[in-house]
This record gives sequence, C-alpha cells and structure tokens, in this order.
Amino acid sequence: MKKIYGLIGLGMLTFVLFFSMVSAVIINPESVTLNPQTNETTFVITSDYVANFTLLNNTPIILSDNHGDEIILTITSIKEEDNVSNVTYKVKATGAINRFDFSNSDFEFRKFLIKNYTDASINKTKTIKFIFENINFCEDVLNEGKLDVKIKEVKIEEGYGEKDEDGFWYLRDIIEIEVKVDNQGSWDIDDIKIEWELYTTAGDLIDDGEEDKFDLKENKDNEITFTFKLDKDIEDFEGEYAVLYVKATGEIDADSSDPEDGKDTCGGDNTKEIEVITNKDFVIVDNIKINDESAKTDEYNTLDCEKEVTVSFEVWNIGDDEEEDLYVEVYSKNLEVYEKFEITSINEFDSSEVFEFKFTVPADLDEGKYNLEFEVYDDDNDIYEDDEEDESRTIIRFENEESCLIVQPYVTATLDSEAKEGNDMIIKVIVRNDDVQSRTFSISAEDYSDWAKLKDVSSESFILESGQNQEILITFEIKDEIVGNKDFNLNIFSDGKLISTQPVAVTIEAKKGLSDLFDDVNWKLVGIILVNLILLIAIIVVVRKILKKK
Repeated sequence: MKKIYGLIGLGMLTFVLFFSMVSAVIINPESVTLNPQTNETTFVITSDYVANFTLLNNTPIILSDNHGDEIILTITSIKEEDNVSNVTYKVKATGAINRFDFSNSDFEFRKFLIKNYTDASINKTKTIKFIFENINFCEDVLNEGKLDVKIKEVKIEEGYGEKDEDGFWYLRDIIEIEVKVDNQGSWDIDDIKIEWELYTTAGDLIDDGEEDKFDLKENKDNEITFTFKLDKDIEDFEGEYAVLYVKATGEIDADSSDPEDGKDTCGGDNTKEIEVITNKDFVIVDNIKINDESAKTDEYNTLDCEKEVTVSFEVWNIGDDEEEDLYVEVYSKNLEVYEKFEITSINEFDSSEVFEFKFTVPADLDEGKYNLEFEVYDDDNDIYEDDEEDESRTIIRFENEESCLIVQPYVTATLDSEAKEGNDMIIKVIVRNDDVQSRTFSISAEDYSDWAKLKDVSSESFILESGQNQEILITFEIKDEIVGNKDFNLNIFSDGKLISTQPVAVTIEAKKGLSDLFDDVNWKLVGIILVNLILLIAIIVVVRKILKKK
C-alpha cells in the first residue's frame, strides 16, 4: 500500500570531533533518506585518525511548516565514543510528519560543525543532506484539473470517543467523515472517485475504501459523507495516533482539441494526528444483533407482539491490559428481560465469545418505545468507566407501533337463508370494533369441508373505526344427502393476528319428495273444500235449468 509522507525540513546537528590538523573527516553518506516505515536513518562520521567523538548539543531542533505546526528532528542512541575512527549516529523524525507536504520547499542542506580541539583556531564545516521520502497518495497523477479536496468534519457517529473534530477516538468507534470536493479549474471533471486510507502514525495501513463516482462541472463543488468502524488491526493503535488520507481522482473533460482532455487529475487532503485511546481499562459490548441482523443504532428496531426475539452480542476489551472476572447485565423491565453473563477473562484488544439469549414480546405490551440496556461490570462490581466518566452502557431502542393488548370485537353469526341439503346456505356475520382505536379485520371459515363448500365471502378484509359495525355474508353450498346438526368455526383476525374463534351451529333439512308432500296434506280441509266445490257445482246446474225453462 502506498504511504504518504510529507517532505519535511532538516535539522542542524552540532558535533565536537577531536582529530589532528591533517586528519580527514568524512560524513557518509552525504545524503540520507528516512525509512518511510520508521521515519529513521543513520549516518557515519569517519576520521582517519583515532579520535574522541561526542555530541556537543542534543537539544531537539524545532522546524515549522506553512501550517504553523511543529515537527521535531532528534538524534537518538547518542553517546560519547572514545578512541575510535568512526561513529554511527541514528536520526529519527518525530511528530506529525505524515501530514506535511514540503515538496515545494528547499530543505536540502544543514551544516555540521567539525572542530579540531588540538588547535582551536581551526574550524571546518561539513554538510549532510537529509531527505524525507515523499510518497504521494496521488502517486504520479498531477492535479492539473485543480480539484480542491478538504476534510470538512470528522466526528463520532457511535462510540465513546470525543464527539468533536479536535477530540479523540476509542477503538470500535464508528467514525463519520465529511469531505468537500471543489472544482477550481477551467474544465469539467468526470468520474470523480473518492478514495481514503487510514494509517497509524507508524505508517501501518489499517483500513481503506472508496465511494461512488460523480461528475463535477467547472466552479462547482460536492460534499460526500462516509463512515468506517475502527475495528481492524486495533492492536496496531497501541501507543499510536491515527491519520486519515482522502483523495479525489477524476478525468478532465475539455475540448477535444485541448491536450489536457481525457487526462487524470488528483487532489487530496488528510487529517491531523488523531489520538486513539488504548491505555485505559475499558470493556464494552459490541456487534449486537437482533434475529441475526445487526441491531439498528441510529433508529428504532421494531417489535412484533408475542414473537420470539433472538439477541446476540460480543464483549470487547479495548484497553491494553487483560481484564478478569467481569460480567454483563442485559435488562429491560417493560420487555421482561434480565440476563447475566459472566466472563473469566478477556485479553487486551480481544473479544469474548458470542453470547446469545431469547425473549418473547409480552402479549400485553402497550404501544410505545422501549430500551434494552447492556452494562459491563468489573471484578469490583463497578460499571466500567473511561476517563471522561462515560459508562460502559449500550442501549438498543425498540418501538412497538401498536398495543399488543387487543380488545375482542363483538361478533354474531346467524342463519340468513334456508339450510337444506343440496342448496345454498347464507350465514350473516356482524363484527363490531369495541377497541378505542381503528383496526383492520378479516374473517375466514374452517372445519366445514365434510358437509359443505365455501362459495363466497362478501368482505374478507375491512377497517372499522371504534364502535363501527360491518355485515359480512358467507355463502356455503351444502352437499347432497347432508342432513342434521352441523357446525363450523368462524375465525376473526385483527391486523393479521388471530384474535377470536367462534363456533357456529346450523341444522340442515332434507329436500321434500312426493310422499313427503302427501304427508303434509290436511285431508279434513281438503274434504271440506271438495264438499263446498260439489255444492257450488250443483247450484250452478240448478240455476242453469231454471233459466232454460224461462
């Protein structure tokens, strides 16, 4: 991975060298490059005369760049060397060297004073060139398109770190970065890609990523926000700070005749060193999952009445000491949860096993918002605290959008037609919402297939306001040769949940045959009608005879 190191200034180092007037003193090499991994190098002062080498003044030399920040260049592993022909000195640059760019500055030569104390009147000087390697995050891509990249804001989205840009981070924090890209050039820039890399100040790459591409017209800007979690190679941060580098690379969209058309352009920015806290005794809960999905931390997790919920989590030691005899309490009074998990020990920068438990959402849980809290306690039964007195407490929020306690509706079912074998039968159902809030209801019938077929339900689903009624007609086709007492179950659902099952009984009659028709005849009445009919006919005959005689 590419690493970025600013070209920084060089320090004046003054030495006292005892040697004869004719002796030659050589500094080798005359130009040295600092190792980009360690920010160190060595050089050797050699004399052709056995002499006493010593450091005159090892006070660090302070240099400043155009940002006004300080960098310290020091000599390390220095001691007097007696009666030797050469001595090796080790140089180390300390401070925030990774964030400076001295590529346009001239810091090549610094002088070393070499004195012959045999004859104090003779003074000679030698020079040595210190070169701080500048590996550009943009590599060999120039910024001819003039993309101005600025890290506008660095903040903690979730975790225990300081919540402002000048604060610090804790391991396992989620960091939010806001970057502004400004096209200050004379051309449009297409397919701009944001890339970022996170390093320790020792030069170790911890994490990287890239964001979606976008286009940017001349004199326009765009702001991009991305997040990452400080959860990779966390042991590398022990005693180290963090530096984040961001670059934007795009393609110049100029006139086809312009030689710059189609060329890549790149601009970048980086944060100052950000402190990462690792030297505290601090243990936290992390990687919480709800039903195998990562728990939402920036919004509410949903609950389903009477459903089982599976919760899993890990415990992380984000300090640099092993922790022993600790435990975690998980509780919520409203959700009827209390769990305790004991942990014998956790190594530094390590996690526990994955813990898991289940709970069932209470059947009478009211509509509202509820917390599930995780707390980590040490071997003194005290909750872990950081230096800012933030307690090791993690809260997962839930929301129950509707009360689990549902008021049973009023339901009646009556026969609304004849019930005879081979014929249709209609059952009239009336549902009344006796709850204080509106609800969606649906109905279905079951346990009738042995003696009937379902033909139609007039309203399978409907919404009722409080106190409102709904009439539903259910039509069955009764099978042939089915008579006698029969029953079926009527199921009532509210918001998809079965809340009531009501049995309905009917008596099915047989069809009427010819013999059945005669059995039902009132023969006495028939006789009376026949006698009256005969008398009527007789009267008509007598009247007709009388009329003929006239």
